[in-house]
Amino acid sequence: MKIAKIYENLMFSVFEKNIKINNKTSKLYLIKKRAVVVILPILNNKKIILEKQYRLPADKVLYEIPAGNMEDKETPIVAARRELKEETGYTAKSIKKVYEFYSSPGIFNEVMHFFVATGLTPGKTDFDEDEDIKLEVVSFQKAVKMLKEGKIKDAKTIIAILYLHSLLKK
Repeated sequence: MKIAKIYENLMFSVFEKNIKINNKTSKLYLIKKRAVVVILPILNNKKIILEKQYRLPADKVLYEIPAGNMEDKETPIVAARRELKEETGYTAKSIKKVYEFYSSPGIFNEVMHFFVATGLTPGKTDFDEDEDIKLEVVSFQKAVKMLKEGKIKDAKTIIAILYLHSLLKK
């Protein structure tokens, strides 16, 4: 059973495929997209950097950690350093890959590479033309409170805060 491309743009491609499950034919869809890096920036005073950014699919401003698509032939670590610098202005003395995960494997092939960045030095941002990001530095305790209050709704950011929370409880 062949997979067919039915749409493509600069960000993603959509494919469809007929498959047999329990003797019934079903049509499944797949959205192929570049891999993404996500970075949890931790400042020396144990505060973290969050971004506030309007997101069209949610039609609201969301709190998020820095993230972005990997470029062609770019390694995850190189992409993480680039995205951190572009979106926050900071460079990291240490940037460590923690793990990777699928954002929504029921429809996307998108893999997210999760990093923690420390030893941060401030600098100048270099936003993409479609980005209007406001940075907010918050204590870890405030980030957890925001999460509990439902103020943080972005999955990758929730994962990052829960990851850091699990480390601090040890």
